[in-house]
Amino acid sequence: MEIRYSGRAIINYNFGEIEIIIPTKKVWYLTMFLCLWMCGWCAGEFFAIRTLLEPSKNDNSVNLFMLIWLTGWTFGGLIAIRTPLWNVAGREIITISHGQIKLDKKGAIFYKPKIYDLNEAKNFRGHDGSNDVFNFGRQ
Repeated sequence: MEIRYSGRAIINYNFGEIEIIIPTKKVWYLTMFLCLWMCGWCAGEFFAIRTLLEPSKNDNSVNLFMLIWLTGWTFGGLIAIRTPLWNVAGREIITISHGQIKLDKKGAIFYKPKIYDLNEAKNFRGHDGSNDVFNFGRQ
């Protein structure tokens, strides 16, 4: 007798291939906070670029500092954009076929799929996430 699965994942069986699609857990307060934070980030980015591009009354050390600061600020903003996009539209896709397992994160920017040989894979474990630091008691 087959036990019916009633979780969030979608399981597809396609010609010798199993595909498991797992949508992200939605953490709306984090998404809302980062969207509001991005408004302030955009203002900082705009003013830093404007300061860097306008004819400078400052010396080169100020422009060098602004360029270094702007690089770090832009990198931080890209990471902050990545998080709400993953939270809203992301899904993890696990594909098992032809002696390999492929892990992919659709909706995540700056992510490369990982492919593993099943002949080399061992000691698989499952984790329900109930002991995660950022879980805050959700089940």
